[in-house]
Amino acid sequence: MTSDEILILIANDKIDDAINQIIALAMNQSPQLNGQAALLKSRLVNYHKSELNGTNYIQDLNQIRVDVKNLLDLISSVSNSGGKFTYNNTKVYLEDRIKSYESPVSGLRSKPSIDFQNTTFNLLKRKLLEQGNEFKNPFSIKVKGTIFPSALLSTGWWERLDIKDKEFHKWKDGLQNWLFLGFDLWGPSWDFSWHSFENDYAIAQFGDGEEANTIPVIIPKDIAIKLKSSIENSDDPWGGKEVKISGVLGHKRHFVKKINKIDLVGGLMDYCIFLDSNNSKHKIDILDADTEIYSGYLWKCVIPKLWKDKNHEIKLDDVYFIWEHTDFTKKDALKYNLDSLNQKERYIENLYGPLILLQKSSNHVPDKPLWLPEMFCNFLKRNTINNV
Repeated sequence: MTSDEILILIANDKIDDAINQIIALAMNQSPQLNGQAALLKSRLVNYHKSELNGTNYIQDLNQIRVDVKNLLDLISSVSNSGGKFTYNNTKVYLEDRIKSYESPVSGLRSKPSIDFQNTTFNLLKRKLLEQGNEFKNPFSIKVKGTIFPSALLSTGWWERLDIKDKEFHKWKDGLQNWLFLGFDLWGPSWDFSWHSFENDYAIAQFGDGEEANTIPVIIPKDIAIKLKSSIENSDDPWGGKEVKISGVLGHKRHFVKKINKIDLVGGLMDYCIFLDSNNSKHKIDILDADTEIYSGYLWKCVIPKLWKDKNHEIKLDDVYFIWEHTDFTKKDALKYNLDSLNQKERYIENLYGPLILLQKSSNHVPDKPLWLPEMFCNFLKRNTINNV
């Protein structure tokens, strides 16, 4: 049945039939909207139940009728754009965003059934969240997603259990306090293991769309060198790649003896993927696909030169973490946010004079930092550093 025919059903108050036809239409043309179609069906069932109890209101049915029309518009929009969400109507967009919050509450999302030898990161993530910490031992996995040669320095605040244990109250001003909290709580990344390859393994992040939506992947040096070269020599060297990883999935504790500083790295529920250098089946296959979005933090850790020259030791309350959130895959966004990062740096310079760069997030941020990665790793663990 076409959208126009469904609209005729609505006009004739045949809402039940209209919703059934929408479910069929969504399944055939826009499967990603099945949940919203089912949610409308559930709301209509609840309306009929209240009708039997004599407690329903005509405005409830009117709202369902309006939502049916809006969902038809959305199905048409997605279908006409080749299966992708394309919003031409602001009202439809806003209402769809609101409805997206209702779906988890309604309980309509099914639990994923996945093949660990052929899956995607998002399906894997849902499975891990459903499973909890029940995987006792590492197991083989093949999974597609985005890889980015940086390690997540901390798990996001929304996944932490020990957030109270890491509070730090001694700050010189409120700006310094806020900048540190924003840096520490939102899961920034750092490419500390990709500078020299002195260790046997490098740490990257693997996920979808956002650096905080990742788990760590531990990569042997020879594979890491090839991956780094492929990224730097690609037509669009934004910093990452779409890949298929073949390795083993486990908890960080399973691999802590094999890779240094893994305790410093954050990620989803402390899971990580490990590639064994002695296993020929463990590999990273680069896919011929563009990354639509991969957002994360640009950051600098700086200290006013006046404070550095004055103090024998550098403490956490002697530095400023300056940061900006960007989309690494878009040159215009990256340029815009690098400019914003510089403006923030100028603001602090106007308060305290020239600044010295101690460390920075990645090669996207210019200039050479004063501190070696090992020194900054120690500093992140809340240790005082001797002035150098």
